[in-house]
Amino acid sequence: MTAVPLGPLWNTFYHPGYNCSRTMAPGFAWNKVHDGIQSAFGLWSILFGIAAETLYLPCMLALRQEKSSCYRIMFALAVLDMMTLPVSALIFGVGLIMGEVYCSHPTFHFFLGAFGLGGLGSWCCASMIVLILAVNRVCELLGKSWIFKGVRTTLFLTISIVYGLAVGLFSPPPMLNSQFQSYFFNPFISFQDEYVFINVLHAINNIAVVFFSSAVYAFLCLVVMMKQGALRTEKGMKRMKASYSVFLQAGLIMLFNLVSSSIYVYMNFFYTPLWLIQVAQLMWQFAQGMPPVIYLTLNKTIRRYTQNMLATGSQVQPFSGGSMRQRMSERMSSQG
Repeated sequence: MTAVPLGPLWNTFYHPGYNCSRTMAPGFAWNKVHDGIQSAFGLWSILFGIAAETLYLPCMLALRQEKSSCYRIMFALAVLDMMTLPVSALIFGVGLIMGEVYCSHPTFHFFLGAFGLGGLGSWCCASMIVLILAVNRVCELLGKSWIFKGVRTTLFLTISIVYGLAVGLFSPPPMLNSQFQSYFFNPFISFQDEYVFINVLHAINNIAVVFFSSAVYAFLCLVVMMKQGALRTEKGMKRMKASYSVFLQAGLIMLFNLVSSSIYVYMNFFYTPLWLIQVAQLMWQFAQGMPPVIYLTLNKTIRRYTQNMLATGSQVQPFSGGSMRQRMSERMSSQG
């Protein structure tokens, strides 16, 4: 058995391992052969995707109004999530209802998987940005916010995008499989396949997500324990109050990423029961679709902006009126 090598996506597509014709000509006939129609999970995915995209719109408008580094990072994450939700939920749901597999429409599913893995709206890119958001909050708590000042935030985000593009363009993509209700690197053209479909870069990315997610929050706990006295000062309390809510938001999003990353690495190397595969797919959907729910529930700035926008029917500034001191006080108390 030979492994599909890393290389440019446009060359990988022509690798013999992705040639459906060695078993049967591509087309809808593959849907009938695999008989993978999954109406319930498919309908859930479509409805969840529509709801998430709808809720994200006012959140994005609110995030766009704020210029602090953490809100810029959250806005970038929102853009990525909205671009990738069709892959993880909307198109995925339609594919389940139709019983789609890779060979139903090879070109479409190949490049759809590449976009979801490493395109501009990618899993790998979004994973890195979630970690950057958590590090941003740690720096704020330590009084090191200068690390993200000005163009530095843009630099970190640019590195994330370049990283995502590199993974998507130079490694094998995952493909939708309705029978197993998720995305797999193996296109399952033949169940006695002579090729091995492994994406090493994806595995490294997911393992890194698990490791660094745990490390960031372990470090946070250590900082809080070691600096309890300093954090009780007026300045420390302000930093703690400003960071706590966004820490919680980033932590919940990172939790979905962490669970999904762990299971996706496991299931592409070892046998995994169907229910655990479904959990992994749900966590991927939650990682991209739950942030607007988290923001609207826990973020005063975004919630206030959304309420005002719905009430007036137009975009409004989250903070208006009052003295400069009042606005600064309100901004500090409602950060995150």
